[in-house]
Amino acid sequence: PIFLKLTNFFRWYQTFVANYGGVHNLLIKLKANNPRFKTFIHKVETGPKCKGEDLETSLIRVVQRIPQYNMLLSDILKSTPESHADYENLDTAVDQMYETGLKVNETIKEAESTEKVFTISQSLDSFEGLTVPHRRHVFDCEFQQVGGPSGQEKPIMIFIFNDILIVASINGSRYRCEKYSYLLSVKGVPNVDINVEDSVSTFMLLVKDSTYELKPTRGIHRRQLVKALDTAMDLARSIPRDSFVAPDQLQLQTNKKESLKRDTAEVKKARALAEKVFDESPQFRSLVLGYNERSLWAAPIELHDKVLKQKLMPHTLIIGFYRIFIVDAKQKVILDKHIVSLQGIASQSYSMLKIQFSPNVVISGLSQDVDGLITAFRQAYYNSFPGKPFFPVNVLFGPDRVQKEVKSMPLLSGGFVETYRSLCAYHQVEPRSDIIWDASHLLSRTSTFNLSHFQQPLLPEDFKVIFHCLQFVPAFTTVVVDSFPHTKDFFLHLVDLLTHSPFIERLSLTHLEISKDHWAMLVKAFSENLAMPLKSLDLTKTDVSDKGLASLGVSLRSFRIEELILDGKTSGKKGLTKIFDALKSNDRLDHLSLGDVTLPSDVSHFVELLTAPNSLSRLNLTQAKCSKSDYPTLLRAITKGCSWNLTELKISHIPLSNEAAFVQLRNFAKSTAVLHHLDISSTGISGSDFLALLSTLQSNSSLNKVRLCAKANGFTASDGATLSALFASKFTTVQSLDLSDNDYGDEGMLHLLEGINNSSHSISDFVCDHNFKVMSGKNGTRIRHRIASTLDQLASNSSLSIRKFHITALPKEKSTQLREDLLPFLAALSLNRTMKDVNISGHKMGYNGVVALPKCIQINETLSTINWEGNSLTLPGLRHIHAGVLASVHLNSFPIPFREVNLLFEGSSEVVQGDIQKMIIDIQVAIGDVQRKELEETKKLVDKTEKLLTTAIEANAASATPLIRGLAKSSNWRFSASRRGFPNIGMARSPRDEPPPPISSGASEEELLRRATAAHATTKRRAIPLSFKVSGKANISKPTTTSTTSGGEEGGDSTTIKSMALSPRSKKSERKKEHKSSTSEREKVTHKRQSPRDHYSKKLRENKSGKISKSRPVTRTPSP
Repeated sequence: PIFLKLTNFFRWYQTFVANYGGVHNLLIKLKANNPRFKTFIHKVETGPKCKGEDLETSLIRVVQRIPQYNMLLSDILKSTPESHADYENLDTAVDQMYETGLKVNETIKEAESTEKVFTISQSLDSFEGLTVPHRRHVFDCEFQQVGGPSGQEKPIMIFIFNDILIVASINGSRYRCEKYSYLLSVKGVPNVDINVEDSVSTFMLLVKDSTYELKPTRGIHRRQLVKALDTAMDLARSIPRDSFVAPDQLQLQTNKKESLKRDTAEVKKARALAEKVFDESPQFRSLVLGYNERSLWAAPIELHDKVLKQKLMPHTLIIGFYRIFIVDAKQKVILDKHIVSLQGIASQSYSMLKIQFSPNVVISGLSQDVDGLITAFRQAYYNSFPGKPFFPVNVLFGPDRVQKEVKSMPLLSGGFVETYRSLCAYHQVEPRSDIIWDASHLLSRTSTFNLSHFQQPLLPEDFKVIFHCLQFVPAFTTVVVDSFPHTKDFFLHLVDLLTHSPFIERLSLTHLEISKDHWAMLVKAFSENLAMPLKSLDLTKTDVSDKGLASLGVSLRSFRIEELILDGKTSGKKGLTKIFDALKSNDRLDHLSLGDVTLPSDVSHFVELLTAPNSLSRLNLTQAKCSKSDYPTLLRAITKGCSWNLTELKISHIPLSNEAAFVQLRNFAKSTAVLHHLDISSTGISGSDFLALLSTLQSNSSLNKVRLCAKANGFTASDGATLSALFASKFTTVQSLDLSDNDYGDEGMLHLLEGINNSSHSISDFVCDHNFKVMSGKNGTRIRHRIASTLDQLASNSSLSIRKFHITALPKEKSTQLREDLLPFLAALSLNRTMKDVNISGHKMGYNGVVALPKCIQINETLSTINWEGNSLTLPGLRHIHAGVLASVHLNSFPIPFREVNLLFEGSSEVVQGDIQKMIIDIQVAIGDVQRKELEETKKLVDKTEKLLTTAIEANAASATPLIRGLAKSSNWRFSASRRGFPNIGMARSPRDEPPPPISSGASEEELLRRATAAHATTKRRAIPLSFKVSGKANISKPTTTSTTSGGEEGGDSTTIKSMALSPRSKKSERKKEHKSSTSEREKVTHKRQSPRDHYSKKLRENKSGKISKSRPVTRTPSP
């Protein structure tokens, strides 16, 4: 049903209809007063595109659309029998369209009421602040006041709004407020009442402490006033108390819920003084208009004369939104400063004020409103730099002086937008709307400021303002400067940022060409700015001279840096020695990356760094260059100094064919206790040595879930056979194995797949891309058939726990492609319940494979990501894929092969091109729907779990125990990496984290509460998964994993709930009843998915001739 799907889009009519009256009146006014406009409109209306329809008719047609839809659907419903299949949908559509019509009417009334409030405010004197967001007009009428002060009848006007009543005298076409009152007091008691019992012709209006005897005029009955007042009272009760804003008192919410007075006599006096200076001083008026300034405060001040030092001269001090002015008695501006130049304010008495600006400008004098001026200074500073939590000027208050609160405002990107506007005024640069938009939308939920996110090119003045802004925005602790041109102005502004910013914790200067002079300036900025809490420095592929690295090493002694990345084109040998010496005393260094770096000929300094007490957990030596005899020395140093804390070691392209180097690596594998990731790609390690390394890792009882990458090492088919035998044993240490780009061929791949299929403890991630290669002759055909059969068995084997399975082929090499031999695997994959990420790109499966793929993704309930590029896509195949993705309710990542789609697009007619575009958009929308649904479900489960944990922690031990045990039993809840988009749900568990000690069923309630509190606090602090281990005789139904306790308790078993992770796709129970209910629910969702998307079809028909945009399916990037 089209109307059911498009009902939400009808809300756009509300805005259009609400503005129709004003637009129509403006159109009539322009036609009457602007001949050129009238001629232009007439020319357009009589053109062929308008088909004889004028603009007014086109505008009113939109307004009439909703009523027409209502009548159309009502007539169709009357003519449709109740037994018809579409009767219920039609009935629902009629109700929804009726509700939409009501909402449109309400919007029109609100717009008219708001416009009426604005109109009244233009003609009402002695009352400011009438136009506030919540206020609506209810009633207004003229009455005769009987028995006034003069004894004669006097015409007065009564204005009733949804929160306030105003009594105003009439003076021609204008009104003057005599009395106003809120309809309700703060406690909800009515402040206004009407007494109609005293007289027939008159009635009494009671407004607070005043009484008005009124007589209706012009046929207005008093009952109308009573009815309007009752309506306004009801509306006032529905308004939150915080929305009431008195015209003489602006409520500014603070931590203590205090308020500042507005429009008092002092404020009015200051405003009048500023307006007087504005009218009498042409110089000041031109400055204010040029800066687009707004006045906050103005006060007379007597300043010391520069010549006659003791003589005081009268001046006027005016504080604007961003700037500060001082005007003398002759209305000449003698001081014009931006608030950023304010350095200090001192005031030891109620009348003395001393102000210091940069550079070396000091103003001192006397004023009767010092406190008001200081508050205005603080307000102006907050307007420019709202992200800073304090007022960084020297305000010295005398005894019994209290600082007033300033008005707060909603911050955009941590205050960057407000600061950017202010400093554009300071540097006299026109603010760029694209920078404001990018900062507001792209940087609103991150602490990383990346210059590449802004629309390029950025001009020198843009860099100047942006880098200056970052000095005042503490929300951005990470600054990324990547691939920007080498210009003098750019580096000068960057140096200024690094010299003054106290907020930068992570700095990335990548792919830059920095001259010696500019590098010296950067290093000097590092050294001098001791307030900068620098923790990470990334210089990937940035050319730095040897002398520059040496100076950097000296400056690094001032920082306890945690991450240093020198990958790429960094050069220098003595400089690296200086850096190594500086890092020896740094016990916080966590990540050191020296990829593609030439190490010094004397590696002793690096060895001393590795062997000294350190906290290195990640070390990258990919393509690090030194003499072959030094590699064993480095590996020995890693084993000696880093084996207890190193979780990630990358030594790809380091020759391990050297026996001494391999021995040291094997020693490291024996001694390490926390290794999580090891990369030995392109090291030339032999197959036998690789097998020995795996055996060593397997024998290390401290290791678990190791990710091993051994790409491009030239492993052969015989190596695959020996590795297959290791798979058949209990191979539990290595969780992820990447063997891509080796020389296994079909025979070796067959051995590997059979070994995994026959293993009792399979690995979870298996990546073996570009390894198939068909053998010639009948033997090759026979092996291919066995590979197809083994893949079928592997996907059907329910005892395996493979989550990631990649076996891609090279699209241009036919010998590496499985082609239709991959079809049995797809058929078996349909019923697989463990694989979540599959990549079968490049195999040229043809039409049969492309037809089998959508059937697989429709049936499979676990698969979330599948890559299938390079499989001979055709137009009929694309139609099958389109139908399969729309029917799937679990797939959340489905990269589209745009190269093949573009080939189909270029060789097709316009009609077919439109169909292709529609199918691609439908696929992307369907994937986005699944992702959005998963995020919503995840958020609900996370909120539920946090609520339970909070209850358990806040309650006493006795009441918390059942909740804690209930959470431990909820094994189907999983905290996982799929929590995209939520800042508090987050990253994977660190491999260094020790598992919590087991909670026995006999543990005390205090112990249970203590451990649950610690787990909850850890989750809040580090966003890692919660983990409970329940041992002993715990009554847990259908546990995830069951094993015998190593301690060997008699009569006891150990049940481990590995993770209580929240996941939108948690494993479904295998019970028949739940399976049936989930299947029926899936069929309902599938039926909804296959319904047409008409709101996209129109766009597609209008843009048939355009190229297909290379946009990927919607992905959710995790918030930092």
